[in-house]
Amino acid sequence: ATKFAISLYILALCYALILLGLSLKSPLITLSLGWLVTGYLFVALSELSIGPIGLSIANKLAPKGYHALYIGVWYVGAGLSGKLAGVIADQASVPKDLHDSQAITEIYIHAYGSFVELALIAAVVMTILIPLLKRFER
Repeated sequence: ATKFAISLYILALCYALILLGLSLKSPLITLSLGWLVTGYLFVALSELSIGPIGLSIANKLAPKGYHALYIGVWYVGAGLSGKLAGVIADQASVPKDLHDSQAITEIYIHAYGSFVELALIAAVVMTILIPLLKRFER
């Protein structure tokens, strides 16, 4: 459970890096590829640590005879979170008729700011739940 919380903090760091890059750039210049590559490197690291850990937690917390059900619930949650990710990503969509680079940057700053907040909230909630989850582990 601790590794799960750490991976959520890493995810928040990723979005904070991209947000920092957006905040530091000039309104007329696009964001440097270095900021995006570094940010999404952290996303990949976070994803790689959440997947196996989530399955492990589902297996550890499942009562005897319910392992397959808990793992299935994990995968259903992963599928629903993919749908939720699409809904959240709509925050960062730019209208087709908008060509003002400052306004586009503001849309991205707002979206990535929201992503940082969501990741931090999830990480703090997971951190708070760590003692409870450790009691249920076998």
